[in-house]
Amino acid sequence: MNRTTLLAIAGTATLSSAPSARLHTEGNHANTWTPGQTIKVCVCPTPGDVDISGPLQGAINIWNNSKAGFNGGVLFEWHLTLLDCSEDPPPECDLVIDWDPDPNWGSVQAGGPPVNMDSTVGGGLNDRGVQRVLMHELGHVKGLGHSGLSDIMKWNFRGQGGNSPTAGDLNGADAFEAPNADDIALNKKLHGTEAPKAKADASGSAAPEAEDLWRYSYGVQGLQEPGLIDPITRFTLELPPQLDPAKDLAVDLMPPGWVAAWIAPEPELLTGVPLDVEEQLQPAVLTFFTEDPELGIFPGEFQLFEVLSPWAPVGRRSYTNTPNADTDIFDLPVPAGFGAAVQLLRVGEFQPNPLVFLPGTTGPVIGQVWDPYVDHTSFVPGALADFMLISLTPIDAPIGPAGSLLCLPPFLVTLFDFTPADPFPVPIPNDPFFVGLGLCSQVGSSPDGSSFQLTNAIDFVIGLF
Repeated sequence: MNRTTLLAIAGTATLSSAPSARLHTEGNHANTWTPGQTIKVCVCPTPGDVDISGPLQGAINIWNNSKAGFNGGVLFEWHLTLLDCSEDPPPECDLVIDWDPDPNWGSVQAGGPPVNMDSTVGGGLNDRGVQRVLMHELGHVKGLGHSGLSDIMKWNFRGQGGNSPTAGDLNGADAFEAPNADDIALNKKLHGTEAPKAKADASGSAAPEAEDLWRYSYGVQGLQEPGLIDPITRFTLELPPQLDPAKDLAVDLMPPGWVAAWIAPEPELLTGVPLDVEEQLQPAVLTFFTEDPELGIFPGEFQLFEVLSPWAPVGRRSYTNTPNADTDIFDLPVPAGFGAAVQLLRVGEFQPNPLVFLPGTTGPVIGQVWDPYVDHTSFVPGALADFMLISLTPIDAPIGPAGSLLCLPPFLVTLFDFTPADPFPVPIPNDPFFVGLGLCSQVGSSPDGSSFQLTNAIDFVIGLF
């Protein structure tokens, strides 16, 4: 089955072209602040002594007022106007805002306090444009990443094609909205002091449906606890950026009254002027939502979502949202998309091996060192050595007391690890020729140098990311 026929096979639902669902990601400073903290803002002199008191105080006031609805969060306070930013700022400065006439609009540098925020005055911006840049960058200071439909945290401001905003976009007279429900949901998750009114649990699985077709099943559960009364009205899956929704995704099942929407990722190369220099890119997402809270998933209720794709799974972040801005975050399998590195665990069917050979922190990506490892907590504890086998072809062949051989000889690579507590360092050549190459890997562990036990296999595909 090829990808071009996928949507015809699973045409029970289509992706909305105008979603009202919201998307959020955590930014560089998601873990910088303590709930209830006042962020003391220190401001450097502007080029030419430009008066920015109105735009800056306006941006601060809007963010401080957006905490309404969850009784807390971090607040901005204009604490000091510094006389000379060539020296180190006073220790009480949590955030130092410096200014630049160059039209790169703004950026927030990663790291702990004092947080450095560079923003633009001049460069064709009027007071409204300066305030909009400040609003965006202060959102990053709070810990919010880019948001596909947030007017404040959108990377390209109101979706001007593939470009970042121009001075004209930012200076425009149309109203600049306050933080929306999505911004507030992540704000509350990071800094809220009010108990949540909803909690979710989510699980996901991926199984072959047919040749070149996988079924992804997701269960979303509203948890029951005292004080939990709100429904879950949004369930979102982050996807690899190379996924093509027209060919690679088909929604097969979702609750009645819900809608599915795909939101494109932020492009890596912008043709306009960037709002940020070091902030993470906005991912692609598949989001399910309902505008009617009565159709949401209430405490004690369970709903199933299913997606078909030709691509094997990789793990990605997912999250739920509610009308009260509560959100929960999970890690669930999603379709890999072309160019993704894939790792699939397989124990064998006839004589299953222990599931102890596990992915590490880095996938099999070209130019990187893949680092799978064996968990020896209960599997051959005190092993003298591990050996790793890599071949082209998976099999399932019980070979006696050692377990099942899951990779067919001949072995292209055999690696030995005489410190079994450490990951296997597997260098992947930095050559695009290897992208998409599928391989089988398995480990044997020896307690005494003469006998061995076999682990599960990791079937993997070398990827770009």
